[in-house]
Amino acid sequence: RHPLDSRGVSGVWGGFVPGLKKGDLYKFEIGGDSGPPWLKGDPLALAMEPGEEGIMRRPPRSPHAGILTLRFVRSLLVFGSLITAVSLGTFIWALQSGDPTRATTVAFMTLALAQLFHLGYARSHDPVLTPRRALANRWAVAAVPLVIALQLVAVYLPWLQGLLGTVPLTAGEWSVVVPAALLPALVGQAIRWNRARSNGPGRT
Repeated sequence: RHPLDSRGVSGVWGGFVPGLKKGDLYKFEIGGDSGPPWLKGDPLALAMEPGEEGIMRRPPRSPHAGILTLRFVRSLLVFGSLITAVSLGTFIWALQSGDPTRATTVAFMTLALAQLFHLGYARSHDPVLTPRRALANRWAVAAVPLVIALQLVAVYLPWLQGLLGTVPLTAGEWSVVVPAALLPALVGQAIRWNRARSNGPGRT
């Protein structure tokens, strides 16, 4: 057993565990005056994302900083706008066919895939351009083909077509949907790569 100690008025508890290495998963107990202790897992470990290079060299987060920092809100606005733009763009392009249902399906697939491809930006402060980084989180990697399969079922399974109001897409439409959906992800990785090159790994 390795008890934790209160670190002043900060509300933070800490302790030393011999042999614990950076990136190791762990659990801790919270005990009270009555009842059995609660066994808790590290909430950040649920993401199953390996530790990033240089993470221990990052400056600590200010205790006075809000959850929604200016940089975080700016990132939400930029990528939210990019994903919205490509979805609306493909919708307007497909609407030229004169079939609103087809245009809606194109926009639906573009939106879903753009959010899926954005996973690489959301996963890490560093770019995930190398195979080692891209495949580091096996759960995230496994989710990609699963989500793509579900999206294909939504547009090619007849009873779901009627339920969701979708139609099968042609090869030509896919050749527009996929590059458009990839665009926000490519912009995000370019930003990560540029920051990593300027600041060093783990300091983006």
